[in-house]
Amino acid sequence: MKNDTTVEEIINILTDPEFPDKNMWIEENFVVSSKNKYCIDNTGMVDFLHIDRENVTTDSKNVSILFKLNNWYNNEFEQRIAHTIFAGGGVGLLVLNKKIRLWLQQVEGIFLDVGCGDQKWKKYMPDNIKYVPIDYLPAVESCPWKDSYPLVNADALKLPFKNGTVDAILNVFVLEHVKSPEILIKEFSRVLKSGGVLLLAGPGDLLMTHGEPHNYFNMTKYAYQLLLEKFEMEIVEEYFPSKFWMSIFNAVYSKIVRNDFYNRTPLHKLFQIPVFIVSLILSPIFNIIAYILDLITPFNKKGYSAYMVLARKK
Repeated sequence: MKNDTTVEEIINILTDPEFPDKNMWIEENFVVSSKNKYCIDNTGMVDFLHIDRENVTTDSKNVSILFKLNNWYNNEFEQRIAHTIFAGGGVGLLVLNKKIRLWLQQVEGIFLDVGCGDQKWKKYMPDNIKYVPIDYLPAVESCPWKDSYPLVNADALKLPFKNGTVDAILNVFVLEHVKSPEILIKEFSRVLKSGGVLLLAGPGDLLMTHGEPHNYFNMTKYAYQLLLEKFEMEIVEEYFPSKFWMSIFNAVYSKIVRNDFYNRTPLHKLFQIPVFIVSLILSPIFNIIAYILDLITPFNKKGYSAYMVLARKK
């Protein structure tokens, strides 16, 4: 899938990530600075990481049976129901998605989707924004894209954008996968205009490890507040989509249904199917129980698997 926004439309705000003070321009199929040049491939993506995509993208003829089973199971089952009542804690993700869609209606101008993946949020964008999807292509080794590539392939800790040129940033469950959340927030603050907004969702203190081995942090609301305040971001709204009981159910579901035990061999993977089927029957019941318990139990903002914040650059 090609991007609606083109490199030509954002060339005036791009800068060389290795030499951030350098302007950039386009020569044939390259984005060029006085020090470096970066390829624009046939999808329209500008590659600031100099990735040999042929060696990164998974060749379906050479991958193992287990990889194919994992990919099939993930695409055909898990991802289809992850944000529904049929997945443990799925109600929390459903609420999270609804909140992000509501926040998206407040944005305009140049909009970075950092860690865009399959660009699921693109369809919810208002018409008055210029959507710029950004991702880290080496992640394809563990999560291969099928139909979509980002417009910008870059390291989120070295965003290739000039200071104060971006109106809004979306970052959903990426913070725990970078080695320095502090540098990430610093980069967001650097590229945002004064008054620009950050829509941030990430792990709380009860989220199970995922995306191993690149899962480095869980964070409390106080850690988010500390980093945002340090880099001149003021909190407009905070939100807890998964409170205590829903977070506990999500952890139990992950332990039983998504256990790494199933990834040992193809035979182990087959055992996961009946477990998954049973979970489809039981998850709606336990989601309702967890939802009711969260309604009747006072929430003291302790014990949550996800935290969301809408922040504005001062």
